[in-house]
Amino acid sequence: MTMLRAVTIAIGLTLAAGVGANATERQPAYELMRDLQDFQDRSAFGKEQVADQIANAAIRFAETVNSEQIDWKDERDRNAVAYFLLTGGDAQGVRKAVVAATKDRAEAALLGKALEFSVADNRDAREGLEAVDPREAPAELAGALALAQARVLAKRDRARASEKLMAAQILSPGGLIEEAALRQQLFLLDSEADARRVARIVHRYLGRFANSYYAENFLQRLERLVEDMWTATDAAARREFMDAIESLPATARTRLAMRLARSSLLRGDQRGALTATEAVCKGQTEDAAVRWRCDLYREIASIYGRAETEGGADLAMSHWEGASDEDRLLRACAWVVSAYVYSSQSPKIEAVSGPKADDETQEVKKVRRRISEVDLILSSDR
Repeated sequence: MTMLRAVTIAIGLTLAAGVGANATERQPAYELMRDLQDFQDRSAFGKEQVADQIANAAIRFAETVNSEQIDWKDERDRNAVAYFLLTGGDAQGVRKAVVAATKDRAEAALLGKALEFSVADNRDAREGLEAVDPREAPAELAGALALAQARVLAKRDRARASEKLMAAQILSPGGLIEEAALRQQLFLLDSEADARRVARIVHRYLGRFANSYYAENFLQRLERLVEDMWTATDAAARREFMDAIESLPATARTRLAMRLARSSLLRGDQRGALTATEAVCKGQTEDAAVRWRCDLYREIASIYGRAETEGGADLAMSHWEGASDEDRLLRACAWVVSAYVYSSQSPKIEAVSGPKADDETQEVKKVRRRISEVDLILSSDR
């Protein structure tokens, strides 16, 4: 359950129960929205656990929208409600009040579009919002508007969606809007992405939002993206690719290099595995687990050059108790596949690890299927 979903449920339950402070004690809606934004921005930086504060602030805001306390003639209040809707607030909880407030009011047109966007799946409602230029919107809404427009565009025009996300990042820097914009930029990229662009996004995100509630989600997506990019990169271009990886903060660099090493080993790419491993292992890391893993991956890589390991004799690293189940399985599979490939009845290792050919033998296809099965096991979420 996401944080926004938890907030939505809390709002619905509270409104249904009729719980709330006396209207005379309520702050203006725009001030309550500032409180809510403050808590949201704290969550983006991960300075403290603020889920309860966010839920309570959202409840108070929704109560005010549904009360006589809100001043619909005040542009600040209208913009606060529009922001609430554009950023995933509970539209159903405030819909009745917003519909009444926007009826026959030209000055409330943007608020009306925000409501239509948040409650409708039809294309017309979403394109109505898309037509609004964020640069012409009120400053407090511009970033949220660009972010919402990016969500509309993401499935049908990734290039334009990416432009909207970059605009959101510029228009609302330093808080939850920028955090979400950076994270979603990463999700729009594919295996053909420029490694330097990915590095810029990662530097910005980890430089500001490394402790965000969503940081682990960002890093997991980054691992999958970089693995896809690595697989699609030819050997000649991998040096430049690794330069981008090595420029990243240490934590991200280690995670990515180890992921690339494992991915290369799964595909019988000994050179790629060693290149990725050395990005982390050539230095003097203080993390013992990383050092052990470096040595383990070097050992697995050496299995592919079996002649160099004295007939495949076990190495000391096979007894490392700190190895994960995935790495132990990878090593065991490497031995199995290597033994099969080097047997007299099996295809050569070059035939299995190279590009697919139209005239592959059944034996080569069988080995490829085994490698794919191992890849599926190791890549699945546990």
